[in-house]
Formats: sequence, structure tokens, C-alpha cells
Amino acid sequence: MKLKKQLSYGGKLIEYFLEIKDQKSIRLRIDNQKIIVSAPVYSQDWQIEQLIYKNIKKILMMVENQKTRYPFIIEGNILKIKIFGEYKDFEIINTNITASIKNKNVVKMYDNQDEFISNTYKRLSILYYDFFKDKLLYWSKKNELDIKNLSVKLMKSRWGVCYPELDKIILNTTLIHYPIECMDYVINHELAHTIHKNHSKDFWYLVEKNYQNYKEVSKLLK
Repeated sequence: MKLKKQLSYGGKLIEYFLEIKDQKSIRLRIDNQKIIVSAPVYSQDWQIEQLIYKNIKKILMMVENQKTRYPFIIEGNILKIKIFGEYKDFEIINTNITASIKNKNVVKMYDNQDEFISNTYKRLSILYYDFFKDKLLYWSKKNELDIKNLSVKLMKSRWGVCYPELDKIILNTTLIHYPIECMDYVINHELAHTIHKNHSKDFWYLVEKNYQNYKEVSKLLK
């Protein structure tokens, strides 16, 4: 059973749902744009609200993220990010990411939501660049092409972009939130554009030749 509760922040009432469970500590999560708190039987209201206020900026940011379908979940100082169908933990820190931790699963916290999202995706682009590159090289070789130049970045309206004259492909960082097959399809789609600029019958024939189940996979991206 969930109890609906409220607290005040920034002149507004913030709604949250309380679950009493047989556990040792108070836990926070965001589920379907709702703040869910699970707490031990003898927890006091002030203890619960203290934890919420301590993390209020991150909590509200995650609620907004879910509204815009960004697959992030926050639990304390851990940001869970959906990577190829599974959630992976990233530690949220308030300091700059130094060389000693640049290869670890850490992201920097920003007060501004847009800045946080933008920089988190830049971070993901760095951490997963080699994976994107290996996929591109694999499919490029299989297509008997030599496309090696790759950029990975957040794009609002495209999964990928091809520049045949530069032998370059740009892939959307958000592909990491989908099954790996989706990345395979997008790469094959863009590689086909190095030969056929428009979506002609020859273009789709080439895509299907190299990636036969592209129709099923492409539906996952709609």
C-alpha cells in the first residue's frame, strides 16, 4: 500500500508516495514520473523528508527527464541509465571529472536540467565511443566499404547522418538506450547512403541485403 504525501519546496507542493517495508534504510526512486519512498516501519516523517530535501534538485530533474522520455532513474547519488536494455549505475559527483576517473561510470551534477542532460550525453559519447566505432568498422568491412570517420553525439531528430564525401558517419548517442540491433540497423542505413543518396528501391534493396530483418528492428526506433 502506498500513502500519498506532500511537502513544500520552492513555493510549490511536491507529491510523493510512501511505502512501508521490512528494510533497514530509507530509499528513493522515480517510477513513471512519481516520487516513491520506501522506508522501514519505524521511520519518522522528518527523516523521510530530510532525505527528499537533500536530493530534491536531482529528484525533480529525474521526474522531468521521465516526462521527456529520457531513460534515467535516480536512486540517492546513483544515476541509473538504460544501456542496451539494461540499467547501469553511474555515480553522480559534484566535482569535475578528472583524468583518474575519466574511464569510470561517473557523471557530473548540474543545477540546470538541460545542462545536466547535455553533459551526461557527452559523457556517454566518450565512454561508449569505442563500442560505436567497433560496430561501424565491422559493418563497413562487411559492406566492402572503408568508412572509418565517426562522431557520436546527441541529436534531436536523426539517428544517424552520412557524409559520403568525407567518408564520415555521425551516430546519435541515444542509440545506447535501445537494443544493439537498432545500432546495427542505423549503421547499415547510413552506409547504404554512401552509395545511394536517397531512399530509392536500390537503397532499400542494399539495406535488406546486408541487414535482412531491418524492417522489424526499425520499428523499435519509432
